[in-house]
Amino acid sequence: MSPKPPKAMDGAQLDAALSQLYDNPASVRARSLAFSETIGCGDRQVRKWISGEAEVPRHIAMLVNLMLDTGTKPEELRP
Repeated sequence: MSPKPPKAMDGAQLDAALSQLYDNPASVRARSLAFSETIGCGDRQVRKWISGEAEVPRHIAMLVNLMLDTGTKPEELRP
């Protein structure tokens, strides 16, 4: 049996998920900055995903879904 592909995620879903993952979701900018620091990319790229300007990559959707499903906090992923 082959594994299921990760669930796709649009920008609104990513933003909603980030609101759940971060304790102080003051703004899209604050959430994108915090998440970009967690995953090691620029916050502008995260804002592009959230706005729909760029597609949310499947590996990012998979990571976010795993974090939500397992209750993993973003700070647990940082070195």
